[in-house]
Amino acid sequence: MKIFVITHSYSGNGASQMLLNAASHWTHKLGWQVDAVTVPGIRGEEQLGIKNSGMKLIDRAHFGEKYNCALINCLKNIHFVNFIYPHVPIVLWAHEAETILKSPVPREKWRGWFSKVSLVIFQTEWQMKLYKRYLPNGCKIAIIPNGIPPINPAISPTHVEDGVFRIVTVGKLTPMKAQSDLIRAVVQLSQSHKIQCELIGDTEHLSHLDRKAREVLEKHPALFTLSGYLPRDRTLEKVAAANLFCFPSISESFGLAPLEAASLGVPVVLADIPVYKSVGWVHRENCLMFPPGDRKKLAAAIESITGDNSLRKSIAEKGKALSAQYGMDTFLPKISELITDTNLKVV
Repeated sequence: MKIFVITHSYSGNGASQMLLNAASHWTHKLGWQVDAVTVPGIRGEEQLGIKNSGMKLIDRAHFGEKYNCALINCLKNIHFVNFIYPHVPIVLWAHEAETILKSPVPREKWRGWFSKVSLVIFQTEWQMKLYKRYLPNGCKIAIIPNGIPPINPAISPTHVEDGVFRIVTVGKLTPMKAQSDLIRAVVQLSQSHKIQCELIGDTEHLSHLDRKAREVLEKHPALFTLSGYLPRDRTLEKVAAANLFCFPSISESFGLAPLEAASLGVPVVLADIPVYKSVGWVHRENCLMFPPGDRKKLAAAIESITGDNSLRKSIAEKGKALSAQYGMDTFLPKISELITDTNLKVV
């Protein structure tokens, strides 16, 4: 099997993490050749991730080499179908939620791109329904939930019982991830609780956070740690050491980070967005939820965790049970089988 991959990023987000894990399985376990088309400004850690996955960096795909298919990772890159079609079958792995639909692209243009795709892979039924109006009749669709990549067995819960309640969140600092809401909620709670919050994720968009949140970060350095981008193992070590994982993001297509936190036995607080129902998150059963953007109710959800050990323990245990449903041992065979389908052909 010989395929090539087009994506805008090979590190720093769930889409790239899933791609690297799938590619590693294809190259190391199945013996496929997977070529990764380079992107401008590719960073050192991205090159290392590609190398470790077994993919081979190439400047461009040469169709004379008879690839079995092209894999376009993320809807953001769907326009590349115009350069690939009709040379090889195209698999589109759609990772985005509703935000990309806010771009000024006419519906017919979306339909034109989708019409050249041999297979579209979504992660949830909610995501598929979101894009259904753009899909032409007869478009081949598969729904494959993400799998949690193996976690280093050396990483385990390491809470420090010193009276400080530690919160961690993961994700690029952007308005869509809504860290501003968490920042302001933490300041509110600090008036009555010993609390600290660590924000892990690329800080290149820090200036896009609202002005009030940036002022809070400057005024209360003892409350917050901005760790920037960290390798996965280091990130998970910090998550495992926290009392709570908070994910205030207002838009997700699946949400891998909360499941990873839950798999480590850390209780989770989430914004109540539609996709989580497809994943299996249930308020006050395996997580706590709050209305997206409602800082007061976010603070109340965190406070209820700080003051109720039985609730914290209950949702942590049931969150861990939910995360166990999303193993790579289920995910990898499914996506590999789809790509090797003998019926996969140019539409």
